[in-house]
Amino acid sequence: MKVTYLTYKELPVGPNSGVIRTQVLDLLDSLKKDKRDLKVDWCCFIRQRDMAQYNNQFRDLASNYSGGSTFKINIIPLYMSYPVMAYGELFLHVVLHVLLKTPDILHCRSYITTFLANVAKKMVLSRARIIFDARGVYPEEQAQAHLLPGHSRHYKLLKVIERYNLRNSNVTVCVSHAMQEHYAQLVSKSNCIFIPPFVHCSKFNRTLDQRDNLRTSLGIPIERVVLLYSGSFDLPWSVASSYASFFQEIYSRFPDVLLLVLSNSDHRKIETFFKDMNVAVNNLKIISPNPEEIIQLTAVADYGLILRDDTMVNRVAFPIKFLEYVASGLPVIVTRSNYFISQLIDLENVGITYRPQEPRFLERFEHMLNNKDMRGVCRRFAARYDITIALKRYKELYLSLN
Repeated sequence: MKVTYLTYKELPVGPNSGVIRTQVLDLLDSLKKDKRDLKVDWCCFIRQRDMAQYNNQFRDLASNYSGGSTFKINIIPLYMSYPVMAYGELFLHVVLHVLLKTPDILHCRSYITTFLANVAKKMVLSRARIIFDARGVYPEEQAQAHLLPGHSRHYKLLKVIERYNLRNSNVTVCVSHAMQEHYAQLVSKSNCIFIPPFVHCSKFNRTLDQRDNLRTSLGIPIERVVLLYSGSFDLPWSVASSYASFFQEIYSRFPDVLLLVLSNSDHRKIETFFKDMNVAVNNLKIISPNPEEIIQLTAVADYGLILRDDTMVNRVAFPIKFLEYVASGLPVIVTRSNYFISQLIDLENVGITYRPQEPRFLERFEHMLNNKDMRGVCRRFAARYDITIALKRYKELYLSLN
C-alpha cells in the first residue's frame, strides 16, 4: 500500500517544530518500523525562505529518517510568495505526484492540501482515497487571528473549501468529538471519525526525584507549587483574558505560587502579558526550550495551565499540551471554553475546571494540591493516548480505505 502524506507550511525543524515532529514525523517513522508492506512518501511543502534558513537541518532530517523504500521525506520548497500563485505551484506538485507515484491514499493535513488533492484526483481520474486530517477549524482560526474578517470573501471561500473537503474526501479525521459534531452540522453526509492527538508517554515519564533534581538545577525550591504554561504566545487562541482573574484569585490565598513559562515567544511580550494578569516578577520564570528540552522541563511543574477564551476554535480543540501535561503526571487546570477537554477532566479526574469568580474554585484547587494520587491517575489516563494506540488507529484507517 502506498500512502502520500501532504503538509503545507508546517516545519519539522526549528524552534517551533515540536507539534509536526511528534504528530507527523514520529507517527510516520513508527509506521515505517511497524508495517513493512506500507510505503510512505511525506511531501512536506514549505516556503522557499524557510528552505534557505534551515537547509542543512532539512537535509539531515531526510537522511536520518528516510528508510529505503518504505519511508521517504520529500522537502519541497515553493518559490511563489503570493498565496494564489503558491497554491497553483502546490497544485502542480500534487498533480505530478499523483500521476507519477500513483498513491493509494493521500493523507492531507490541512484544508488547502485536501482541497487541491481532491481536485487533482478528479482531474487525472485517480482512484486514490483521500483523508482530510483537519486538526482545527482553519477558517475560524484565521478570523480569530484577525487575518480574515468573518465577512470577507476569503473567509467565505475557506468555508466553501471546508464543505467541499467534507463532501469529497473519503474520510475526515477529527481531533475531538466536538469537532465531529461541528462538521456533521455543516455537511450531514460527511464521513467523520475521531482520532485524537497522541503523546509519547515513555518520554514524559519522570520520577519525583528527577523532578527535584531538575528544580534544584533551575533554582526552584523543591517545596514550591509550580504552575506551567507551555507553548506559543503568538497564537491568539493560546492566551486568554481570564488569566487576570485566575491569578488574582490564586494569589489571594497562595501568594508563593510560581508560574513557569516554556515558550520561544518574545520574553518581553510574555512578561508584559503576565504583569497585566497580576503575576509579580518574582513569581514568574521564563525558559526558551528546544523541542527536546520541553519533555524534561514539563516535569518540573506540579500543574498545567490551559486557559482559553470561549471561541469555536477552543470549543472543538484537543490541545496536545494537555496530553503532554498528563503524561508528565500533571493535573491540568482548564477553562470551560475548552469544551472537549473540560469534559474529559470532569469524567476522568485529571484536573479541575476554572470559571472566573466561581465560588468554590479555591477550595477545589486546594483539594487538588492535597491529592497526591492524581499524578498516577493522569499517567494512566495519558496511556490511552499513547503513540502506540494512534499507530493502531491509523493502520486500521489505511487498511479500511485500501
